[in-house]
Amino acid sequence: KTMNLTPPVASSSKTPTSEERKARMREYSRKRQANKSDAEKEADKLRSQRQRLKMTPEQQKAEKRRLHLRNESQKLQRMKLPPPSKYVARNPDNRPDEHYLGTKSFKCVHCGALHFNGEKTFKGHVSHCCENGSVTLRQLNDYPLELRELATQSTENGKNFMRNVRNFNSAFGFASFGHQPVKLRGGPPTFVIHGQVYHRTTTSIKPSDNFDNKETEPSYAQLYFLDPEYANNMRSQNTHNEGCRKEVFDIIEKVLRRNPFAEAFKMMKDLMDINQNTIEMWIIKDRQHDPRRYNLPVANEVAAVFVSKDGEPGFKRDMAVYDKGTGQLQNIDIFSPNCDPMTYPIMFPFGDAGWQPGIKKADETRKVVNISMLEFYSYRMQERESFNPILHLGKLTQMYIVDAFLKVEGGRLVWNKTNQKKLRVDMYSGLMDYVHNQAEIKDLKPGRIVILPSSFTGSKRALTQNYQDAMVIVGKYGKPDLFITFTCNPTWKEIRDELKHKETAIDRPDLVGTVFHLKLKEFINDLVSNKGGVFGKVKAFIYTIEFQKRG
Repeated sequence: KTMNLTPPVASSSKTPTSEERKARMREYSRKRQANKSDAEKEADKLRSQRQRLKMTPEQQKAEKRRLHLRNESQKLQRMKLPPPSKYVARNPDNRPDEHYLGTKSFKCVHCGALHFNGEKTFKGHVSHCCENGSVTLRQLNDYPLELRELATQSTENGKNFMRNVRNFNSAFGFASFGHQPVKLRGGPPTFVIHGQVYHRTTTSIKPSDNFDNKETEPSYAQLYFLDPEYANNMRSQNTHNEGCRKEVFDIIEKVLRRNPFAEAFKMMKDLMDINQNTIEMWIIKDRQHDPRRYNLPVANEVAAVFVSKDGEPGFKRDMAVYDKGTGQLQNIDIFSPNCDPMTYPIMFPFGDAGWQPGIKKADETRKVVNISMLEFYSYRMQERESFNPILHLGKLTQMYIVDAFLKVEGGRLVWNKTNQKKLRVDMYSGLMDYVHNQAEIKDLKPGRIVILPSSFTGSKRALTQNYQDAMVIVGKYGKPDLFITFTCNPTWKEIRDELKHKETAIDRPDLVGTVFHLKLKEFINDLVSNKGGVFGKVKAFIYTIEFQKRG
């Protein structure tokens, strides 16, 4: 028996296509394999086994997958059937190019914020950073080099600083962030809270001379009244700060000596040393008429220290600190410009003012002339060419973003509470009658009724309205044909390319959220585009975004 094993040669009259060449080579290989003797087949088998023994586990897994795909492809060729979709997805030859957003190379012409190209509108602009130039705020003061090195370098002090950044911030804070944390099992570290939050500070600079008593130990701003070395020892000996290095405490303390609030407390201490009368310090609420043009603050701009003579200063004050007292805490208003710099001294070491009502927009001819709290934080949380501590302090960044969201949400709730007439809540007269009737039956005094409208995202009416809209769509077009899930991947190239220094995806919730939103928008566009998605013309679609507890 003889067989021609010469590879087939294409005819000169017609150039074969790539598919024809592949088919001829497969036929040639099949004939060659069929013509081998049993001894040759056994030798090939032993050779393959020796090669697999030299492979790493990953290489063995890849080889096994390759052989599986080859066998499945040969089986389908013998059956003369088109390959099913599940094998198409696994075949590298049929895999489409990975979607890539690029880098943050688009720069806003108004505020200098860096964006992905996918964030641009159809006009080629990005508006959520500064509302096309109408929101103008002074950039944060240059972050101190000492703290920047701790946040970016992989030294022992740097690792300790980033690992315990919330503890360091709390130890040097002039105010505390009171919250009820939620502990989650396993997974990456996240900042989750439940219930109401408070921003509190002390009412007295020196509650007691007996520091051995745990209940009267100095805390928060009171530590700035003490000698720096003694205060740092007390901070490091706190049970909550057991993992914090003493060297890092010393570095932070030297930087914060220039903090205007620290200087104000030192000013109060110096005045107490030379004056036996009652000393009071009032934190100034309205720091300056135009917060957009705000220079480096100094002590006498954020606080006023004076000898009390049963009078009060003639300016708007945020809170009062006395020379002596019981050590009780006082709340800081979320609308105060001092709330952020007093709560986050590591983030704002020079006391940069936070949001306050009445900050004017650049274009005051618009209907809305004041910068809202949401617009303020949207401007502050943008990546720019200069180092932004708000975005690069790991766990403290998580805490700040959650705090900012709660302030914005709280501001909306206050607006709804004080503008019930504008919301036409008189339409809910039946509900009010029911509440009053129940109060009379149970002999109770009804409180003030506040209605959250459907326009308030997260309210029960908003959820009910969205559900009813979805049911109307189902009633008209029928049940959905497909249920598709789209999950964020923290290893997306866009996320990895934008991470700085020693950051991980969990340290940049702003970046992860932006990339997920842009990819989701592109994914939906592929499905339901007016120009024709992959499924053709789509009658209707509904989607929701959920954060599965960890955010």
